[in-house]
Amino acid sequence: MFLLDELYKENQNYPKSGTMIEKFIFYRRNNDDIDVDVCKYNMENYLITNPCICKDAKIVEQPSHNKSKKKYQISDGKHIFRGETLINCMQVLLQIVNLDDEDTRIVSGDYDEILNGINNSSIFAGNERMRELLNSFIEECYSEGNFFAIPFIHGYSLNNAKGRLKQKGFQESMVDSADTYFKVCFNYFTNGIVGCQLIKYIDGYYDVWKNRYTKNWPQFVDDNLFQDYVNEKYIPIQMWKMNTGDITKDLEDYLENAISFLAKRRERIEKSKS
Repeated sequence: MFLLDELYKENQNYPKSGTMIEKFIFYRRNNDDIDVDVCKYNMENYLITNPCICKDAKIVEQPSHNKSKKKYQISDGKHIFRGETLINCMQVLLQIVNLDDEDTRIVSGDYDEILNGINNSSIFAGNERMRELLNSFIEECYSEGNFFAIPFIHGYSLNNAKGRLKQKGFQESMVDSADTYFKVCFNYFTNGIVGCQLIKYIDGYYDVWKNRYTKNWPQFVDDNLFQDYVNEKYIPIQMWKMNTGDITKDLEDYLENAISFLAKRRERIEKSKS
């Protein structure tokens, strides 16, 4: 299911017949009550599919200063779980636009520039295959396969830890770097400032999560249905290599890999719910 269509089905301004990127830009531009990774639909998925969440836990609204925002969380009275996004669609679109035109540096809030940049990109001009891939990528980024449950404690989430990985050479949407991100979180890499910070942070998590996953990357992969993100030895697949010298070819390979991973994970989620 493309979640933006479902979440905005009552919004008369939502471009129901628009392209995927137009729908995405509408979502990002509107400061409304929609937050996909913690929407009620995804919370219901987390409750069913995540083995760390007690099955008698309840979906409740998050306490919020902005009462118009309907954000949810899962609580069993002691533990709280919220949601995390696997592949940041905005970061990928920014990289596409900025790679295509090295003279520009568009940032995440420049929605008109991003839309124009994609529509006028030499990568997509006259290339129907690439446009189809981009549409499929955005569709999968806002389907069930791109979201998973994480613990929430003392006002922190895994996003706080992820922010500490904003070091030179790291880009969130490059999944070869997510290899480092995940492995550091689960005690694979413990050297250096980044590793020490994250290991210290992860020690603050609930025992139900930490004890299950510390030094147990395969268990984390299996529990969260990430099997298509790794090879048979549980080594993450490098989706974005950017090493052929041909930006269009590199991007095509990345989009194909990312779409495949998210679609297969979505299918795993649907199967686990049946």
